[in-house]
Amino acid sequence: MDVHIIFQILAPVKYLKKCSHWSEESSVCKPHSLAQAPPLSAIICIGQKAKNDAGYAHMERNSHTNSISSPRLPLQMTATIGREQEIHAVSSQLRMENTRLVTLTGPGGVGKTRLSLEIARTLQDAFPRSIFFVSLAPLREREQILLAIASAFGVHEGGKETLTERLEAYLNERRCLLLLDNFEHLLKGADLVAELLATAPQLKILVTSREPLHLYGEQEIEVLPLPLPRQAENAYVPREESAALRLFVERAQAVKPSFTLTQENYATIAEICQRLDGLPLALELAAARIKILSPQALLTRLSSRLTLLVGGPRNLPQRQQTLRNALNWSYDLLTEAERRAFRRLGSLIGTWDLGAAAACMAISSESEALEMLSSLVDKSLVRSLASERDEPHFMLLETLHEYACASLQQSGEQEESEHGHANYYLRLAEEADANMRGSEQQHWLARLDQESPNLLLALHRVLVRQNAQLALRLGSALSDYLLLRHTQSTQHNWLEEILALDASAELHSYRARILYVAVCQARLQGNTARASQRLEECLELAERVDDLRVRALALSELGMLAMQRGEYARARELAMQGIQVLSTTSDKWGKSALHRIYGNIASKQGDVDAAQTHYLLSLMLLREVGEKRGLAEVYISLATIMHLRGKLRSAHYLYQRGLNYFEALEDRWGQVRCLNGTGAAYSAQGAYAEANKYLGQALTLAQQLGDREGQASALSYLAMARLNQWQEGKEQLSEIATTLKESLRLANELKNLPGKAYTLLALGEVERLCDNSPSAQAYYNQCLDLAQRMNDKLTHTRILCAQGRLALEQGEYQLACTLLKESIQLAWQTGNHVALAGELESVAQLCLDSRQPELAVQLLASAHSLREKLQTPLPPIHQARHQQLYTNLKKEISAETWSESWNVGCALLLAQVVDLVSHITILTQDTTKTQSITPSSANAFHLTARECEVLRLLALGHPDARIAQELVLSRRTVNTHLRSIYAKLGVSTRTAAARVAFEQQLA
Repeated sequence: MDVHIIFQILAPVKYLKKCSHWSEESSVCKPHSLAQAPPLSAIICIGQKAKNDAGYAHMERNSHTNSISSPRLPLQMTATIGREQEIHAVSSQLRMENTRLVTLTGPGGVGKTRLSLEIARTLQDAFPRSIFFVSLAPLREREQILLAIASAFGVHEGGKETLTERLEAYLNERRCLLLLDNFEHLLKGADLVAELLATAPQLKILVTSREPLHLYGEQEIEVLPLPLPRQAENAYVPREESAALRLFVERAQAVKPSFTLTQENYATIAEICQRLDGLPLALELAAARIKILSPQALLTRLSSRLTLLVGGPRNLPQRQQTLRNALNWSYDLLTEAERRAFRRLGSLIGTWDLGAAAACMAISSESEALEMLSSLVDKSLVRSLASERDEPHFMLLETLHEYACASLQQSGEQEESEHGHANYYLRLAEEADANMRGSEQQHWLARLDQESPNLLLALHRVLVRQNAQLALRLGSALSDYLLLRHTQSTQHNWLEEILALDASAELHSYRARILYVAVCQARLQGNTARASQRLEECLELAERVDDLRVRALALSELGMLAMQRGEYARARELAMQGIQVLSTTSDKWGKSALHRIYGNIASKQGDVDAAQTHYLLSLMLLREVGEKRGLAEVYISLATIMHLRGKLRSAHYLYQRGLNYFEALEDRWGQVRCLNGTGAAYSAQGAYAEANKYLGQALTLAQQLGDREGQASALSYLAMARLNQWQEGKEQLSEIATTLKESLRLANELKNLPGKAYTLLALGEVERLCDNSPSAQAYYNQCLDLAQRMNDKLTHTRILCAQGRLALEQGEYQLACTLLKESIQLAWQTGNHVALAGELESVAQLCLDSRQPELAVQLLASAHSLREKLQTPLPPIHQARHQQLYTNLKKEISAETWSESWNVGCALLLAQVVDLVSHITILTQDTTKTQSITPSSANAFHLTARECEVLRLLALGHPDARIAQELVLSRRTVNTHLRSIYAKLGVSTRTAAARVAFEQQLA
């Protein structure tokens, strides 16, 4: 016990001035040295002697009528920062008539004393010359509380009355505010506070304590750490935004005046404030280190903040001169059971619930665990984060967590506590996994998100200890969650680390499932080699343990890999095998997933009817299961089909439903696909501002996630949206080409052939607009090769149309006719109505050039009607050419003929229009110059006379039925001739045969 403090309590100031061993400096009595301080027995004797002193007795007689002449609050040496709201709130509370007792609680170093003094200063008008401050920190016994309070009021024992009676008489008629600082270690004396309040009706008391007094009528105000700087951005934010930042900077400038907050050091200092929890004491101690350490050097050393943050000002109490001392003060006040519980909570990180705390503290009874946590919360060692809807959660401030961890390591209880931690989170993960594929999916995803830090910590610990059983069980239960939330390339690859462990036979079922999810993860990251490698083992283990779901899903994943390679027939075969594996089971979720995957493959190939059928089957199953994420996947898949069919309003509706579900589930990967699809749909409608907005959001989100496939799609769609708006200027085309080449780079890295084909086609369009026909044709040929290899009808339709337009511009009318007619047939077969409108407009131009203006007007009218029906206006890129086509046509025919032809075209059904195009014959000078095949050319390819006739009609764009009719052959015979022609020419399609015929003058 500090001797000078006892002296102040037991001996009156005026009497002590007479003692030769004591001096007065700045109105504070203290011994010249501790060696000169008298022993406690001497102090008591002096106090007893003082009772009989004449001068002292005179002062005592007057103490009942005269208050101390000028009661003073301790002066603050520095400004108080960031407590304006608390000062106003507590001051207002104490001004209320029915508020008698307010207790400021909070952890050590949070600034309770400073705050209480600032509150008191704002209340000086309400308590003029009647505010008294008592520091209880030096006291150790309950009995000393009353002596210290009485001394503050200038009330002392004397005469027949007890000290309590004299104090009650003094306070009875006086309106006073009493500050009791640091009450936490004297809580047994809380009844004295209650007695004072009961006998002094005009007394109000403001207490600071790490734990409330638990008195009736007490108003507890928790003092929180200072607000922290925002971490959302690393950009400089004015320091007024964060009190923690302001405090750090001002205290740093006190020791180093040249220190300033800059754009360069803002992020580092903001992180320092975060790491120190905004605790004022920790911030002040850290700021003092700026005299020697740079902010970055200080930050790197904060992992050992308890040893770093020492050396506080000497005029502060010892417990506030180091961070460890401040925490030791709180820890030493705990019972042994509380210390054990507190240090074991160091096994947890972030926030955690009651069950986790009980598991780590090794308390089997939930009620006992709750009681223990409540006690630690009261003592400001644990923070409660109660929610009105969810189970309450708790947390330790980082500084307290470091202290708890250090104590746990020294106790020898660490392994036991961490084992309890791992088992608790394993049970939680397995419970979540069992409920993740139904109507409670959103709840369990949110729960896992909340518990994610501790789940991953548990996984890390069992991996470090090479505990294969716990690692595989925990990894299996979390595998879907890890795929959903942690697939970006920068994330720690938990699944691969688990798979590196040796697993015994009884763990193979867990390993098989982890292998499947690892395959999905690798495919999403573009690592097809790893995906293929893992799939082999996955299928083998799934068959060995007879896990039908994993086996079926693995087969479908093989199909997805085949699709990326462009092997659509193989992909559909594998996906169908997966469906058949589960056909006899009741696994509705598994079946729904497999039908969706099959639909995706069929959709990519252009078989929209089959795709829609399987999507609807998946949708029906998912509605029974109630799984939102699966529903969202199906909605965006159906939206793609609606887009292709030209039903863009339905597509927008489905994309939005999918996006709503993905947002609710916080599935950002799904959001990228929805945003990309929505942007592409808006682009097709000519709403380019909306398209750019959604595609920009998709690109940003994909970049944040490391979703390279999403980035590639967004870049391609953005480039195409800009291309559709292009009207003139090659500089803009160059920028579009740069964007497309970045998308192509990503597609090549991912080995994503469908994405690569789409981008090659777009690059060909850019080169065509730049009047660079050879480069355009080179890109088109690459795209065509991929489309044929993949049997991708959608891409094949687009590339035929693009090549037809190029041929048309170059005056190769027969070739253009053949390409455009085949493109229209494919678009009609695949239900791609959006593409049909543009193709019909190109054929209209062809008809004008071949002197068939009435037919051209009919086709334009049909295209116009189709665009109006689909709400897909002509893109700006085509508007000038389109307007020229209208102008030229009106020069060729009369207004009456125009009107008649237009009405005919508008009245035609789409099927009639497609049939009309199939019978178009081009009769221009350039196409009639060789109506027969020259013998020398024919002999070079060893074609028979009949094959020459068939090839000539094919090159003119006639379908098989027309060829059979003109040559009086059966369809079967025509097909036989075509197979022979293809073999001799070394081609595999009608388009390629026609091209060879024109190039070699065979037609």
